[in-house]
Amino acid sequence: MVAYFTDVAGLPAEVARQQVLQSPDSIAATFMVFGGAIGFLLMILAQAKAQVLNNYSSSLCIANLFDALISWRPGRLTFVILANVIALVLLYGEILKFVEGWIKLMGVLLSALAATIISDYYFVRRRLGSTSDKLDVVNWAGVIAIIFAVFCAHWLLGPYQPIEVFTSVACVAIVYPALRLTVFRPVLAGSES
Repeated sequence: MVAYFTDVAGLPAEVARQQVLQSPDSIAATFMVFGGAIGFLLMILAQAKAQVLNNYSSSLCIANLFDALISWRPGRLTFVILANVIALVLLYGEILKFVEGWIKLMGVLLSALAATIISDYYFVRRRLGSTSDKLDVVNWAGVIAIIFAVFCAHWLLGPYQPIEVFTSVACVAIVYPALRLTVFRPVLAGSES
C-alpha cells in the first residue's frame, strides 16, 4: 500500500506510511485497491449487510426497551425509523470518535492483561520455584504492571508510538517480572511477612 500511495497517488513516502497505519481505513483501501472492481463490490455488499444487521438489531433493542418501560408497541417499522434517527443524531454529535477511542483503550488494556498472563505463566512462575503454588488473593505486581503499561502506551508514549499494543506488551514484559520477582514476591503459607 505504501508503494501504491507513493507511485499512483504521488504522496511522499512518510505520508504514505502514516496513511497505511490509519486503520481501519487502510484495510478497506487495501481490499479495494488490490481487489479491483470485485473487491470494491464485495466491500459495498459487506458494509450493506453489516448496516442492515446493525439497524435491525438496534430497532429490536429499542422495541424491547419501550415495550418493557411503557408497553408501547407501534410496530417494527416505527422502531427502524427511530433507530435511524437516533443514529443520525449520534453521528452528528461525533460519538464515533468516543467509541473508537474506547475500543482502542480496551485493546491496549486487553493486550497488557494477556501479556501479564503469558509472562506470569512462561517466565515468572518458573523462577519462583516452590512459592509459585501459593497464589496471592490479588496479584499487585500484575495490577500495577497493567495500569503502568496502559498509561504509558495510551497517554505517555501514544503520540510517539501510534501502535499502542506493542508499547503495552513491552512495558508489561519489563515491569511485571521485575515487580513480581522482587517487591511483590509471593509469601509461603504459614510464614510471616
